[in-house]
Amino acid sequence: MNYLTYGILAAVAFGFYNFFVGKSGGKISPFLATLLLSIAAATVAGLIMLAQKLLGAKIEVTSSGVKFAVLAGLAAGIAEIFYFFAFTKNPNISVVLPVVFTITVVTGVILGFTINHEPITIIKILGIAASLFGLFLLTK
Repeated sequence: MNYLTYGILAAVAFGFYNFFVGKSGGKISPFLATLLLSIAAATVAGLIMLAQKLLGAKIEVTSSGVKFAVLAGLAAGIAEIFYFFAFTKNPNISVVLPVVFTITVVTGVILGFTINHEPITIIKILGIAASLFGLFLLTK
């Protein structure tokens, strides 16, 4: 599979994930919700990795891969807590989701420009502006 196929599958899974996070908002402590979400995610990843290992797949690991995976996990833990809190203040998925994901995309693009030295084009700048304008419209 290519990156686009994986991206589409991830997006569909994230759609369900966001729906379920939104449904839990205000019904469970954000800290407990984050812990349960993390345990469930680790269980899925662990079972799939175990199945791959039993089927003879090589499990690739590098020190930089481990470092960035741990940093991503720390960021995800913090993000999840804030995300669950957002749903305790506004249970509307149609409001919270666009705020979180628009700013997620903008933050990722800015990090790509500043840290990875990815090219900045007028089209990308217009895309960021359009995303922020869309966020403005969706939150009104």
